Amino acid sequence: MFSRLRKTIAATLLIIAAATAPVAAQGLVLANSDPVVAVHSNFAGQSFTLFGAIDPAAHNLPADTSYDVVMVIKGPPHDQRVSMKGRELGVVLTTDMTMYKGVPSYYAILSNRPLNVILPEGLNERPDFSLLRVVEASHLSGPQELNSEFVRIKTKGGTYSENAMGVVFLSRTGFAARISLPSHVSNGLYIAQAYLYANGELITETTTRFAVRTEGFERMLVDSARNHSLLYGLAAAFLALFTGWLGGVVFRR
Repeated sequence: MFSRLRKTIAATLLIIAAATAPVAAQGLVLANSDPVVAVHSNFAGQSFTLFGAIDPAAHNLPADTSYDVVMVIKGPPHDQRVSMKGRELGVVLTTDMTMYKGVPSYYAILSNRPLNVILPEGLNERPDFSLLRVVEASHLSGPQELNSEFVRIKTKGGTYSENAMGVVFLSRTGFAARISLPSHVSNGLYIAQAYLYANGELITETTTRFAVRTEGFERMLVDSARNHSLLYGLAAAFLALFTGWLGGVVFRR
């Protein structure tokens, strides 16, 4: 109850801060309700909200201008591969493999309307507004035909998504977007970019960041394995031997 109340108060303060911030320089402010997403052993995914505020006076736009917002959320880059298996002489073998260099581990595209409605014809093919284009840009080797399969796998797993109704205008100049992270989301720094359009023309853009990181005992184990690998390995081996010995003593009785 107190946690929910605290988040509600934080969200309210973010809206107030976005509305009163010095937006004259760029005309757009983006704020995050959860700048750090903590991952524990019982982490089952998390959703949080990005809030935005528009200052029409920053670009001398008419008071009755209708706005559109496109948001892109990118996770830390990873090297990944997609394999295709087939049967040869009754044995299942890898027949094709595609490698990707620095492909985003998480990618979400959200907007208040479909992109083909917001953007003029020919401009809605921006590489960062297409999951397939993002994957193609990270393609390193292997058949290009597996790019769409990579997108399908990531979308099914919840780490890639497109939502043409993912941005909601709370008022004429205030908007919000709900971001959902799956349970297997990668640790690291995430970048959220908001693009403001008016009549199909890009007016301005802004960026905010948030982090996903393992906390508590799990973080200690991860840090130990990464920074003290030898000691971690010896401790794991000793624990395994001790557990086996203890089990033998208990069952012998």
